Amino acid sequence: STQSTWGDLESALIVDHGYSSQELVNLLLCGRAVSNVHDGCETLLGSSDKVVLGGVSQRTDVGLLSHLEHNHYCTVGDNLKCPKFPIWVVFSESHYTVLFAKNLRHSNLLELVYYDQLGNQDTEICLTVDTTGAKPGSVPTSDELIPPVDECIRTKWKSATVDWNGTDPLL
Repeated sequence: STQSTWGDLESALIVDHGYSSQELVNLLLCGRAVSNVHDGCETLLGSSDKVVLGGVSQRTDVGLLSHLEHNHYCTVGDNLKCPKFPIWVVFSESHYTVLFAKNLRHSNLLELVYYDQLGNQDTEICLTVDTTGAKPGSVPTSDELIPPVDECIRTKWKSATVDWNGTDPLL
């Protein structure tokens, strides 16, 4: 049953304002409604207690990138960051979007299609991601507005440069 895969029986799958909980997202991505996005179980030791936090126990078919990781609120483990297929659900700001690879011919240069159902997209948004960050002058300065999806991409590829290929970045 679904409840037997639940990390915390007190947690709801749908939370305030009709948003999906992390447990629901994990249920869809890995088949278990665990509360965390790290790999495996982590044990927290207190002065008199220990708490075991359940995470994602194996590599998923579809991955997850999270803006919460960019903001240092969590660490997404490799089981979600490195999925079997080059497809990532992206949690950015207050909603989910998706990135998927258009081609994988070049190991350091990825063509990713970005879809944001709230972005009123008329055309496909294709991003070119250089995972080496070798493009000169591409390091954002502190006063630049950086698209949250770029920051999510950099949680997987730390030095990546993202080219929106003439499309206005979704901020």
